[in-house]
Amino acid sequence: MDLMQYVAISQDGRILELQFAGQNAPHRNLLFPLRLQLTWALSEPFTADVTCLSQSAAIELKTLLGQRAGITIRHHDGERKVNGVVTAVRQLGADGGLSSYRLRIQPALALLAYRRTCRIFQEQSVPDIVAQIVQEHRASNPPIAASFRLDQQLRQTYAPRSYCTQFDEDDLSFMHRVLAEEGINYTFVFADDQGAPTHTLVLFDDVNDLAQASPARIGYRRAEDATPADSLLAWQGERQVMTSATALVSYDYKPAASSNADDWSVIDQGEEGRAASATLRDYSALSPYYASDSAEYARYAQVRQTWHDQQAKTWYGGATTPGLEVGTYVEIADHPSLAQDSSEQRQFVVTEQFLDITNNLPADMTRQLPSGLLGLSSADVGPPPSLAAVPPPPEGAAQYLRFAGVRRGVALVPSRVPSLRRPTASGPQTAAVVGKAGEVVDTDELGRILIQMHWPLAQEHAKGGADDDERSSTRVRYASPSASEGFGHQFIPRVGDEVLIEFLHGDIDRPIAVAVIHNGRRPTAAFSGARGLPGNRTLSGILTREHNGSGANELLFDDTTGQPRARLASTHQASELNLGYLTHARKDGEATARGEGAELRTDGAAALRAAQGMLLTTQAQVGAKGEHLERDALLQLLVQTQELVKTLAEAAQAQRAVPADTAARQAQRDGLAQWGSGSNIKPNGTGGGQPLLAIYGEAGIAAATSKSMLLSAADHVDTAADQLQQVARKQWVTHAGEQASVFSQGTAGQANAIELIAARGTVEVAAHDGDLHQSARQAVRIEAGSQVLLTCADGPVKIIGGGGCLFQMEGGNIDLHCPGRFTVKATQKSFEGGAHASVAMNTWPSSPFNERFQVHHEDGEVARNWPYELTRADGSKMRGVTGGDGIIQLQQGQTLENVAVRLLPRPAN
Repeated sequence: MDLMQYVAISQDGRILELQFAGQNAPHRNLLFPLRLQLTWALSEPFTADVTCLSQSAAIELKTLLGQRAGITIRHHDGERKVNGVVTAVRQLGADGGLSSYRLRIQPALALLAYRRTCRIFQEQSVPDIVAQIVQEHRASNPPIAASFRLDQQLRQTYAPRSYCTQFDEDDLSFMHRVLAEEGINYTFVFADDQGAPTHTLVLFDDVNDLAQASPARIGYRRAEDATPADSLLAWQGERQVMTSATALVSYDYKPAASSNADDWSVIDQGEEGRAASATLRDYSALSPYYASDSAEYARYAQVRQTWHDQQAKTWYGGATTPGLEVGTYVEIADHPSLAQDSSEQRQFVVTEQFLDITNNLPADMTRQLPSGLLGLSSADVGPPPSLAAVPPPPEGAAQYLRFAGVRRGVALVPSRVPSLRRPTASGPQTAAVVGKAGEVVDTDELGRILIQMHWPLAQEHAKGGADDDERSSTRVRYASPSASEGFGHQFIPRVGDEVLIEFLHGDIDRPIAVAVIHNGRRPTAAFSGARGLPGNRTLSGILTREHNGSGANELLFDDTTGQPRARLASTHQASELNLGYLTHARKDGEATARGEGAELRTDGAAALRAAQGMLLTTQAQVGAKGEHLERDALLQLLVQTQELVKTLAEAAQAQRAVPADTAARQAQRDGLAQWGSGSNIKPNGTGGGQPLLAIYGEAGIAAATSKSMLLSAADHVDTAADQLQQVARKQWVTHAGEQASVFSQGTAGQANAIELIAARGTVEVAAHDGDLHQSARQAVRIEAGSQVLLTCADGPVKIIGGGGCLFQMEGGNIDLHCPGRFTVKATQKSFEGGAHASVAMNTWPSSPFNERFQVHHEDGEVARNWPYELTRADGSKMRGVTGGDGIIQLQQGQTLENVAVRLLPRPAN
């Protein structure tokens, strides 16, 4: 009978059985499992290396890759399954018509090591993240979907992570990392689903939920004794001094404080061991805001201390049973070191194993196998270093299991806990600022922004994270040049900006934006609306842009050689402060000059307000080397004019003119002199800081307006100058509520000290309630081109001359008195009857006062064509008849006077 045909017929009754599932599965008789070497540790994918024999030396290796495979291991207490996917195939050799192959069967989870990606998970817990990754592979990978399941047997609640990044990590490494951070373990459970091999990834966080092994109990036997099946041949305990305490610290920027957590060992290391570990503490500074609350920090500390406790004591065994599986517990019996322990204390959880089992071929078949093929079956595979110290199997043993474990009840965490380090980029990265649709700046009360990293794939972020919107990230802080309690810089990057991203503590989950960077779509600043790098490389400053508009604000520094300037400006109402070498906007390094100095301008309204005074001066102060209220020239001029005012006031008073009041001027000058008292230039002084406005022009002051100019004072307006000139094109009006005084001291030889001349029109000098007094030390001259008229409304007119002469007009009489001769010389002399002056005045061509009166009856009706009699102030009476409009004859006079009109009876006819 053919050897391979015999092998195929006999596989059903062998210790090892290999089967495949699926439409393209290899024929069951194609490969015969000769040897299985299984390496498996808790929270690690297992590796089952199966050496197979085949009559075919031409099996195309790629036809075996990805095949769903199952291994059945039959033992004294039943059978055990190891199911997975073929991940590697190797042809070992051929001899005597047979070929040898080695198949590596692993869980589908191991395939996840071959998908490397960059992605972000937001507001998801670690169990949710693991479930999402597994589901993605199941949805798109038929071998994984058909053979792989996930079962989460978790008792604790795990908080969502606001921002969890998988950066340049394969899926398996990422899952291992986040599971270890949370202290979540996993193992595998195997089954057949309608004859097809399946395996389930089981997540657990409580060792009390682990299943019992099969066999549930194995007894210790010495190797030299007759060794029954399912016997424990070697049992070793190992203890080591470990850390006695764990401490964690992490800073959280929201409370601006650090959070601490501690946990202590629960392992009894003996009196001396305890003493040796007393100072051994695992203190770690975690990345910022590592956890959300104190309970989470405590749990993370417990996870780390649990790993230390887990390493404090480990048990190792060697057994002839292949039935023990990782993640199950078994009771150890009959070993002297455990003789005093209770049944519960003899229960151990299998955490790692290496199973080496050779199929039970008949002796005649074994003799027919080429020795070269048997040698190839054991090459390159051996126990892991952690199990290498377990005694080897007895000679000739067909199956042998090396394993490690801890007492049941000891908390377990993944072995990679001590090496927890989140990956980071090799350097800074950039990202785009994103936000809600229509937002220019999308921020919160802490000034945080949203970012879109450049590398997330849309197909991996169905719920957001790659769409350049507010779902792309959690809120990320932005570093400013200064940031303190309610003050500092504020320049929040805008949606669409490119920002430079660093990672706090190198933690890929803790990004922080540290700068904003120009790019091709966000070019450099166009100061004053002109862009021109590299030509405008001498410009620096800050330019902002109106939200949803074209307006801008800028602070510009121009350091062009020989043309330094600064500019603070807003495009609204073209409001600007320009300093230094003033130019128009610089383009490509060139600019047209506008002047030198300083300019404050706006198309809108402007206000200068200073509560402790303001000085406007053109007094030079080179290099700002003096005080900022330097006003010596102003004060000196005020002193000089004060002397002028005082001198002329005394002269006026001596001439019986009203003197000028100098008290207000002196008080204001004193206020100006003490202006800086109490400030940093004279801190102990008093009387300073008065709200004065002082204006001084070294070469003059020009003030003009095309409209009106108002100058008002609640108290005094003092004007003092060497020459005071006032010109009015139309009217010059001066009003005084109480008194007006004009005084001129005059100079020797000066013709006229005071001149009052009207080139045209009348000059009127009147005293409406008092006397009009004119006096001269020498002569009083009254000259007229046509007439001289002296009038008196009531009372005498007297002219008194030297020597006792008197000319008097009073009561209708004229009196002439002289102690000497009275001479009248005239060619003709006429003396007529009496007459009134008012009658004569009505005949004059013109007079200052003239009126026509309309007469009414008592009932208000106009007295038309009615006779009347009019009496003037001098007693003269005139009669006449009103016109058809009731108006009487025109009356003329030289002064204001009262008249009386009486209607006369109308004639009978």
